[in-house]
Amino acid sequence: MLDVLFVGGNKNETAPLDDLPINIDQVQNGMIALSALNTENYDSIILNDQLPMLAASRLISEIRKMLRTKPALA
Repeated sequence: MLDVLFVGGNKNETAPLDDLPINIDQVQNGMIALSALNTENYDSIILNDQLPMLAASRLISEIRKMLRTKPALA
C-alpha cells in the first residue's frame, strides 16, 4: 500500500482515490505539510495549486530540499 500526503483541497478531491490501495493523509496547508513530512514517510505528495499560508511553488522547493527522492505532483 502506498502512503500519500495530499496537501490542500477538501475530501471530495480525494474521493476518486478511495478505491485504490493507497493510504491518504490530508492536510490543509503547506506549513502542516512540512510538519507531517518531518514525522512521516510518504511515497508521494499531491499538492493543490492554491495553498493558504505557503505557496505551492515555495512548498515544492522546501519538499525538494527535504526529500530528494520523492516525486511531487502539482
